[in-house]
Amino acid sequence: METIAIPTYNEGHRIGSLLASLETDAPPSVAEILVCDSASTDNTREVVTHWASRCERVRLIDAHAPGKPAAWNRLVEEAAAPVVVFLDADVVLLPGSLCRLIAASAAGPHIAYSGRRRFRPTRSGLIPGIAAWLANPVVELCLQGTCYAIHKEGIRARMRESGFARMPDVFAEDIWLNALLAPDEMTNVHDVVVEVELTGFSGYAALHARKMVVAYELRTRFPELARRLHDHYPQAMQGFAQCKAVVGGGFSFATKLRWLVGAALKLTANTVLRREIARTVRRYEYVYDENGGSYLLRHVASTSPRLHRAEPSVVS
Repeated sequence: METIAIPTYNEGHRIGSLLASLETDAPPSVAEILVCDSASTDNTREVVTHWASRCERVRLIDAHAPGKPAAWNRLVEEAAAPVVVFLDADVVLLPGSLCRLIAASAAGPHIAYSGRRRFRPTRSGLIPGIAAWLANPVVELCLQGTCYAIHKEGIRARMRESGFARMPDVFAEDIWLNALLAPDEMTNVHDVVVEVELTGFSGYAALHARKMVVAYELRTRFPELARRLHDHYPQAMQGFAQCKAVVGGGFSFATKLRWLVGAALKLTANTVLRREIARTVRRYEYVYDENGGSYLLRHVASTSPRLHRAEPSVVS
């Protein structure tokens, strides 16, 4: 049995499409579809309530606190099944992907199973297409927060071993989960694919800014987890380690070539977009504070010169 868990915040314009696809594609082994709302101010609750009235597996619950980690904790607490499949509300599941992820989690020996993202531009055109091409990973090497499955008790055991009763307020729960797990406790299921919209180069800059913020948070708040991540999954945060893992892995020559070409182009794009990336970091600072996160982003500007490169006017 599985529980599908969906954290939401102001996803009223998208959550209906995901629930519609799950109504038809979720296999009978899925006992429930839990949607955890983090005090949305749009019509998210109304849309989910409508779907709950027509599909008995759908249930709406409240996070009781802002932020995705709070929703994650609530979903794990409420999940009735031993396997919990997490999906972001804005994803589009490619046909068969959910069934393949569930089959892998049921048959395999691991604690966590991750799918991979495929970015699609929000509008047509050459520039948005190039941005999506740069953002798209050829393969995923770590757990991705958009689509993954966990064995609930296995994750809880690893959390207890590291001194956590609950997931703390973190900026990126997927990287935090990677840091908890040993390499033989997580695997990527490469034929499980979800599509995610990307807003041109601003969306690409946001992806890179997120990585910078996550790296800083781990170093300052969770140094032991940062060391674990560096030892077990250097490819999670380091471009050179990513390339080394792909080139040394059992992938086709075409995949390796695509990765290396993409890595070189990303390095160029990151240099060109450095100011946009810095501005995005500051926007994350503002939004994260507004929604209750605090420790990390209230201190970023004063303690990290590398991140503090944006004009103050962005958050005014």
